[in-house]
Amino acid sequence: DDFLKLLPKMKSDNIPNIIVLIGGVYENNKMLKNNNEQAIYWLKRAFEDFSIIESGESLAIRYMQTKQYKKAYEIYTQLECLNHHAIFNALGTFYRKGLYVKKDTEKALYYHKKAFKGGNLSAPMKIAKIYFLKGKFIKSLKLYLKAVKLRYKESKKNPDSELLRER
Repeated sequence: DDFLKLLPKMKSDNIPNIIVLIGGVYENNKMLKNNNEQAIYWLKRAFEDFSIIESGESLAIRYMQTKQYKKAYEIYTQLECLNHHAIFNALGTFYRKGLYVKKDTEKALYYHKKAFKGGNLSAPMKIAKIYFLKGKFIKSLKLYLKAVKLRYKESKKNPDSELLRER
């Protein structure tokens, strides 16, 4: 409650950490009912004005949640150079589902494979599904079983693991 009273004063400060904090409050605070517009505004400022990478990824996720696929795709392509598994997995999803871009299973496979190689454990499930749809049933089943085993092992070790997150 005391923090929320300070928001009007802090908004005038151009301090990157405060901007990220404000975006996070709007993004995650139940009292503010997850105000999408304000969360996007502050995350966008943190990413565009101060190049805070984590805010860029949060902003892209928020754009995905609000079906602003073009904006999300543009951010993910900017972040691609970071070689992060979650970003590759998200880009694979764009091509697999045809969100903003033309549906392209080969590009989807490319990105999901990069995500899996980077340790992402939701990517092999998506790869297995693509194999299945292409009629490669045995390859799909083998990968699916491998993925289930890896995901189970990781979830036992760390249920909140970033490697298990969908993007």
